[in-house]
Amino acid sequence: MAASYFVIRANIISHREYQIFCKTLTPGMNVNSVLNSLKEFGDISYSTPLSSEDPYDAIAVGFTDLQVVGQKTYILYFQYGKYSGVGVIAGFWEGKGAGSVNSVCDP
Repeated sequence: MAASYFVIRANIISHREYQIFCKTLTPGMNVNSVLNSLKEFGDISYSTPLSSEDPYDAIAVGFTDLQVVGQKTYILYFQYGKYSGVGVIAGFWEGKGAGSVNSVCDP
């Protein structure tokens, strides 16, 4: 019974992540639009803003979604200042080793 709870919870979290990071955030959004959109779903803290000189950059975002996801660290990727994708830093229990980055939007 406990195992089914964790499976159901994992599916709910995965669906919520997908809705926020893959449907609400769309490729081509600028940095401010991405961060403002995330603030509509929860609390965020993030690393230093992008450098205007680097065409490929990333921002580490601590995102706390009190409704479902809890707190996780996401890596938001940008090309020429436009949003291009997201990964999530995996925990040690997720099977790939602590500190690895898993894709959020890939099927």
